[in-house]
Amino acid sequence: MTNAQTHTLWQMVLKFLAIRNLAAFSHEQVANRLRVEGDVDFRFTDDDVKDACVVLIHKGFIQEVRESELDVVKHYEVTAKGIVESSRWREERGLS
Repeated sequence: MTNAQTHTLWQMVLKFLAIRNLAAFSHEQVANRLRVEGDVDFRFTDDDVKDACVVLIHKGFIQEVRESELDVVKHYEVTAKGIVESSRWREERGLS
């Protein structure tokens, strides 16, 4: 992926989670939904989405959640900071 595609994927992952802010999703679920919804017009892998989640966690836009200490599947949910960032990004582009 190019740098621009990587940044676009970060934004689309954040947008996906911000719109569904009452739920948490695995990176595989996010990747599958982005493919089905067609918001991303380039090829990406589940691992690309996993990498995007790591970056978004580092920026404080999403957080990892686990239902129990034994849960091996990581799920991600948007933070308040992520909702604000996603809204700002969409408004700048007229995508409200």
